[in-house]
Amino acid sequence: MPDLSHLWQRFLLAIALLFGLVLGVGATVFGYSNTAPVAIGFSVFRIDGVPLWTVALVPLALVLVTGTLFHWFNGAPGRAP
Repeated sequence: MPDLSHLWQRFLLAIALLFGLVLGVGATVFGYSNTAPVAIGFSVFRIDGVPLWTVALVPLALVLVTGTLFHWFNGAPGRAP
């Protein structure tokens, strides 16, 4: 019986690639579809004329970058980032 762990890893990497491509296409379509300016206000902090797509995609991008950095720096001992 052959060891399928290598094939399983390739399958998971291919699925992750496809998911990333679909997510990127979806974010691009969302960005081009929602260009209306909005006002963002919190307490005394206020910004007018912000494109609507930035309200959703910028926080998502910040969370993804922060999570990636967290996993790189707090990964398994002895592993390089």
